[in-house]
Formats: sequence, structure tokens, C-alpha cells
Amino acid sequence: MRVPDIGQCILVRKRPAVVRNKIQLPGNRDGVKIHLLDVDYLDSYTYPVSDKIVWECEVGAAIYALHDFPDIMPSPSLTPDRPSRFHAFVDAISWSSQGIYELEDDGKKVRYN
Repeated sequence: MRVPDIGQCILVRKRPAVVRNKIQLPGNRDGVKIHLLDVDYLDSYTYPVSDKIVWECEVGAAIYALHDFPDIMPSPSLTPDRPSRFHAFVDAISWSSQGIYELEDDGKKVRYN
């Protein structure tokens, strides 16, 4: 059975989770090693938020395949905006919206009305 790495997404106890820590422990007399995993669940259930599990004892546990970001460069209409254009867009949204915004800029608060 393959053991997930730290940061990898898994499905355990029918819930998606991410591995936060992995400890390899000596197993039985046959030399079989066991792995204690600290996991944080990714779904909206609030109890339990995290667990410690023994990977080899989990029934139906699965490791999600690693996913890559989609390739956006072949299509000219999907290329990212230049930073100056993006900042202009953010400014336009903040200027046209109603409300007060407080942003932190280098440790001090800047207030927009």
C-alpha cells in the first residue's frame, strides 16, 4: 500500500483530507512499518476537523492524484492581465462600490471611504 506524503490530498473515512504530518513507526516483529498521519479534513463538517490515523488500518482510504493547473498560455484570450491592468481593475471596483474599505499597507491601515 502506497503511503501519502505531507501536503497530499487523500480520501479517508469517506471524507477528503490533507496530510499535515507523517510519522513512520516500527511495526511488528516481521518488520512491517506503520505510518501515523495527522490529517485535516477539507469538507464542511466541523467535527472532527482533524484526526490522527494509522494509514495501514484505514479501510477504503485512497490517495488523490496530483492535479496540475490548466495550461492557459496557448489561448491568447486566456492570458493573465498585466499587473498594472489588474490593479486598475481593483481600483475601479473599490471606487465604484459603496462602503468603507480598510487595507493594510506595510503594517499600517489605509482607510478608503
